[in-house]
Amino acid sequence: MAADRDDVPASTVQTGDSTKPSAPPARRWDVREMVIGLLVSMVFDIGLSIAIFSVAKDLGASDLAAYLYSSVGPLVGMAIEFVRHRRIDIVGVVILAIIALSLAVTLIGSHDPTVLLLKDSALTGGLGVVILASLTPLFPRPLMYYLGRKFGTDGTAAGAAWWASLWQYPSFRRSQRVITGAWGAGYLGEAIAKVAWVLTLPFDTAYLLNQVVPLVITVVLMAWTMWYAARTRRAGTRVSAPARLP
Repeated sequence: MAADRDDVPASTVQTGDSTKPSAPPARRWDVREMVIGLLVSMVFDIGLSIAIFSVAKDLGASDLAAYLYSSVGPLVGMAIEFVRHRRIDIVGVVILAIIALSLAVTLIGSHDPTVLLLKDSALTGGLGVVILASLTPLFPRPLMYYLGRKFGTDGTAAGAAWWASLWQYPSFRRSQRVITGAWGAGYLGEAIAKVAWVLTLPFDTAYLLNQVVPLVITVVLMAWTMWYAARTRRAGTRVSAPARLP
């Protein structure tokens, strides 16, 4: 039976007595959009934030004030993405959560800028824990499966159904768990590294690392995920090819 094969199913269309394979409703990686999104993050989320932080410090602002002023950079980047796509994605939500938590820490009386940087570590570590927890029976499917559905299909109901149909194959289930484990471990490692340099390095240096390193880790994880997913698809194609011969 097809459901027992460890490969990726192919969509088919009926033409008389013959069955011809058709391309699954998967969305191709849009390299142009990926590059634009990466540039927006580098210029605004990182570049503008660091520039505002440096200018504020040069003008005599405290570490705490400069940190809060630098939040304008990510907000501008989020606004640009909203204008381009008419939606606020998960990155924008995370940025808003970080800003809101920073303000909350300030309002409850903590004026130690180090606390704000450690807060970043707590958020990153918490995200890593949630991602890894999604590998347990408490969650129906790993968290990265749902992100894969967002970026790996054309966004239609047919595309979502196609993505869900892949879950019956062991190779697909295994790949989603491996990818989820990698992202969870990556974010936990990032959180531990943040705590280490926040507690041992000057504030300005720790702030700079907090802005740059997360983007580097995310880019590396994205590149590895695309490579690993492509390798899994090629392996599934090789397994299923003999069964599709006339």
